[in-house]
Amino acid sequence: QQRGEVLRCQFGAELADAALVLVIGLTYSFIAPAILPACAIYFGVASLVYRWLFAYVYEPEFDSGGVMWVDLFNSVILGLLLGTLSLLGLARTYGSRVHFGLLVPLPLAVAYFAIYCWSSFAKPSKFVPLQAAVEADGCRLEEVALSEEFYCCPIEGDAEEGGSLQQQDGFAW
Repeated sequence: QQRGEVLRCQFGAELADAALVLVIGLTYSFIAPAILPACAIYFGVASLVYRWLFAYVYEPEFDSGGVMWVDLFNSVILGLLLGTLSLLGLARTYGSRVHFGLLVPLPLAVAYFAIYCWSSFAKPSKFVPLQAAVEADGCRLEEVALSEEFYCCPIEGDAEEGGSLQQQDGFAW
């Protein structure tokens, strides 16, 4: 990168990498628990690096309002479900029927939790009420009333700027 060039975070790529590590870690943690310290080290170092990058390097581009967390939640639930299904398969192959029977409710509980979260929090997380938006902007609700200055008709134009658009440049708009 050139010195002085504005750097922006590529959220899609960065979040996909983190979600991939999380899903793989959750999926294989039941088969090979030694992967958990590697994942913990990855996320610990990534946390420190990203804090520094967002504080000193990246230029803020936009605020998604937390929309990305819905996809990350779905990735975590997928990884947890795949991991519990892997554990269930291992119990069926190598364990006794008692172990298998006791583990059957685990993926069902994960699926129930996912359905509960989607039905309870999905819609409210996609829409922000006006009151919350006004509080975030720091102004009072009375100041939000619409004004005639907010809209300028593109066909009629602004009378202060030389008449309507129909008369400008000889074109009939």
